[in-house]
Amino acid sequence: MENTIFKNQEAIFKKAMEYVPIFKEIYDEHGGNVLIQYVYDECQKMLDKRELFKETSCQGSCSFCCHDTIMMSKLEADYVREILKLNNLTTDPIRSKLQQELPKESLNFMARACPLLADENEEGKRLCSIYEARPLVCRTHTSLEDPKFCNHVEYPNKIIQEVRMLETEAITFALVMLEQQLGLHKLVPEFVPMHNL
Repeated sequence: MENTIFKNQEAIFKKAMEYVPIFKEIYDEHGGNVLIQYVYDECQKMLDKRELFKETSCQGSCSFCCHDTIMMSKLEADYVREILKLNNLTTDPIRSKLQQELPKESLNFMARACPLLADENEEGKRLCSIYEARPLVCRTHTSLEDPKFCNHVEYPNKIIQEVRMLETEAITFALVMLEQQLGLHKLVPEFVPMHNL
């Protein structure tokens, strides 16, 4: 198992190294927002090509995994801030404050919800208010488990096993590597939690 993990990390790093110069060229020519849109489009193309990911139990209206700390790169955070500004949207102030001030473990399930997750609509669904601009961690999160396990009321302690693609992980890693080149990080990458937008 450890050998497989190491080989996967090696493959991710190798693929990420191919993306970095492409990302740098787009960033230099068009800026961060165009780069992030390009990255999101590339991820979507990859996910669309994979048959495995067409069998996913995840749907746009499911919000189970939105009840966790959503982290993103600094360039993604800038992009999301711009989307919020353009669409006159804000994060939920109560959830943002709670998540900034209290440990995640002390918050109930609803208080842990992403500050950009809308309240229930008339159909009882909670939708992402920036779904088309959601961060990489959200767009690459996938579960193949039975959707019934995403019912927090019936399965309050169930941990959902997720599946990720090597290619999309490489894109995420390449973006962080570019941010390091641009001096946006110190030695250790710094991610921005959604509740700090």
